[in-house]
Amino acid sequence: MDESPEMDRGDAEPPVNGTASSSWRAWKTNPLILTQILPVLVSLLLLGVVAFQAFVYHRQLRVMRGQLDSMQSTQTMLGEQTEIMKKSLFVNRAYVGVNNLLANISAGQVTITLENVGKLPADKIRVMVRESRRVGNDAVGGSENYYDLGQQLIPGSKLPLVIKLSQFRKEETKTITSRSETLYVSGDITYDDGFGRSDPIKFGFEYLPSPNEGWTPRGELIRQ
Repeated sequence: MDESPEMDRGDAEPPVNGTASSSWRAWKTNPLILTQILPVLVSLLLLGVVAFQAFVYHRQLRVMRGQLDSMQSTQTMLGEQTEIMKKSLFVNRAYVGVNNLLANISAGQVTITLENVGKLPADKIRVMVRESRRVGNDAVGGSENYYDLGQQLIPGSKLPLVIKLSQFRKEETKTITSRSETLYVSGDITYDDGFGRSDPIKFGFEYLPSPNEGWTPRGELIRQ
């Protein structure tokens, strides 16, 4: 009885046919193919990892942008609410200003009418009035007067204040009405606006004689 020779398992080749058999032989006979393919596979794997990280970072960036937009919208809304509160506070407070000025040059006096155009009564009203007369750059007269009115001015009410021109001479009536002498009135008003505040309200005017009699605001007087 013939016995088949025992085959060495280490020398055995897998029983494959066709293309698979050819590929196996190529891998076995040329190991350089494996060393060339592995770096490509590793690179593809790393590329996939990088692409996934980029996708994650992109999603995180979109979330962060959404949060930033939300924060900016909230900030804008808070700013608008602050402005509304400021306007509401301005409307619901006392506000005293100069309603009108009337010059009686021949009598040497000016009447300043104060008015509370706010919504609350104004208390502790104090007024400083500075009147000055000039011929060119030369002062020919003037004074600074302080009035502690000590009375309440309710909303919509007016209060006249008569100012005497200091050291006024009769001949000044002609020089003022002929525009060779200029009359200025300026000052500030302080009062309790209903919230315990007393920020000064400044004013400054120049008298314009006939034919267009009236008063024109002068900013440089307010800045004095």
